[in-house]
Amino acid sequence: MENKDKNKKIMENAFLKVKKYLDKIPFIGYSESTFCTSNLYSEVPWYEYKDGKYYEFFEERGKIIEKMVFSTEDEIVDYIISDIISRYAFEYELENRHYFEDNLRVVDTIEEFCYNLIGKKNHHKRHNYDDEWAIISDLVYFYRKKCIELKEKYKDDNIDINDIDYIINRGYADNPSGGMSNPKQSIKKAHDKIKIIEKKFPETIEYFKIYEKFYDKIKFDCISSNLNINCFACNKKSQINISNIPSNQKTIYCKCPNCDAELKIGNPNYINN
Repeated sequence: MENKDKNKKIMENAFLKVKKYLDKIPFIGYSESTFCTSNLYSEVPWYEYKDGKYYEFFEERGKIIEKMVFSTEDEIVDYIISDIISRYAFEYELENRHYFEDNLRVVDTIEEFCYNLIGKKNHHKRHNYDDEWAIISDLVYFYRKKCIELKEKYKDDNIDINDIDYIINRGYADNPSGGMSNPKQSIKKAHDKIKIIEKKFPETIEYFKIYEKFYDKIKFDCISSNLNINCFACNKKSQINISNIPSNQKTIYCKCPNCDAELKIGNPNYINN
């Protein structure tokens, strides 16, 4: 019992160091449930010190799982601080979302600001941002929002709204939930349909015009609809349509249009998602 109490005290000393750092960040709040030395709360990890090491545990479906092991007090302190700052940064981003840019940029900015306040180095800086994907996802959000309003406005009128339904029902996507294996091709389809809607409903022109500057930021020059191939079997050149090949498919398997030989070709539109 004496050894157990001693180990608990060592763990609590580590918690005190964490709190001293977090107190330098006035806008971050934390719950005492963050600093558990036993399994007191459902779905909340707890920490123990034993055999000269620091452990993080959590319970899943009644089974206790050892998640992390740390050799020194500094390691466990840095880990808990990192976890709390990271969770705060993502919560902040959700409440203060910047449309048409990668949300990780906001997360990184908040994390870096927090680490500067406590005088520690941020080891989790993200460097690669995908603003194009953010632009595409936000564009379809605002396209659908307006189309839903239009459908409600003209629901009792005898007007063709098939183009509006195309956007609302995500006809540009691979499935009704909005999944897009080739986001650039999907947003181009949606944008083409928006141009048709503008002609049918001129009152929408000013609304959609606001988002045109973001659409213009998407680089479509890397998209190839057709691919020139040189068959190894018949040595004849031909062209195949690859507009329906998903951008996350690295290799294209097809047959030569001339001799029916099976070909394996790299996808020029491949994007590593």
